[in-house]
Amino acid sequence: KTDEKTQRLKDLSDDWALVAGLSAEDIAAKVRCDEIDILVELGGHTESCRLDAIARRPAPLLVSWIGYPNTTGLKCSDYRITDSICDPLESTQIYSEKLVRLPTFFNSLSKQDILKVPVGESPPMLRNGHITFGSFNNLMKHSAKTKACWAKVLSALPTSQLLLKARIFEHAADKKFWEDRFIELGCGTSFKKAAKLRKQLKLVPTTPVGGEAGYTKHIEMYNEMDVMLDSWPYNGTITSTEALLMGVPIVTMAAPKEGGCHAQNVGASILTQIGLSDLIASSDDEFVQIAVDLANNPARLQQIKDTLRQTCLATICKPAADVLCAQVEQEMRTMWHSYLDSTA
Repeated sequence: KTDEKTQRLKDLSDDWALVAGLSAEDIAAKVRCDEIDILVELGGHTESCRLDAIARRPAPLLVSWIGYPNTTGLKCSDYRITDSICDPLESTQIYSEKLVRLPTFFNSLSKQDILKVPVGESPPMLRNGHITFGSFNNLMKHSAKTKACWAKVLSALPTSQLLLKARIFEHAADKKFWEDRFIELGCGTSFKKAAKLRKQLKLVPTTPVGGEAGYTKHIEMYNEMDVMLDSWPYNGTITSTEALLMGVPIVTMAAPKEGGCHAQNVGASILTQIGLSDLIASSDDEFVQIAVDLANNPARLQQIKDTLRQTCLATICKPAADVLCAQVEQEMRTMWHSYLDSTA
């Protein structure tokens, strides 16, 4: 499938080869024919990935980056580009690749279409009379611990609301099943607490994002959210970028040093990059406290609303892309020189 992004990447390339539909052997043969020295794969174990071609080692060096928050598991894959927050030195996560830890966030998050949508002038809580937490992350990223912790946040702030958006909420039965599970994890069998918690949930179907109008409507919904609650053990990335560029701060839970994983540290890496590391929790209690403190500090929410988009544009978008490009280029030179030394 080709689109405007395909054409933009094609225009930036010296050469372009469409390999969709080719066999793994044909892709590997094409790479060898083009004499590629360092082949970078961006998909990992995601839909339509071509690790079958990577497994044939079609280039001297194979590098994994960006698109999948885990190892390829391939012995032939040489390096994986990450950063020192997503994959700290003490991490026990297992990789088949050698990790290359960048000093800054391992990705550049640029969503130019968002900039067409104005950030709300003030936090919604000032007009609603209550704080609205939210998350537009895929529900599969929410663990039982996530739901239980979010419920603690709502219980600590009885007038607060939690705005969630997901495709399954289009169907009444699925919506009720998810809601019942959230209530069960949040307050057990207490009927009184359950009734109260249920009223604090605002579950809406996914906004149709077909075309510019649909995407705009989706982004505008961030103006109904005061604070985004990150999911774990799989943090948001695109949704986090959207929220931040719309002036919505994020409370995230960093992975524990033992048994943690890259996917749970992405939020911490992003928040560190934009100067909001105080919104990174290391325990359920700390997560709840950070959320409560934000709810009780409308002045800070206003200050964040006024400055966050520009902060992001200066740190994780275009300027960050230039810095990231220079870092990756240098690391690839180092990889290549190491390869040449090993084969001399």
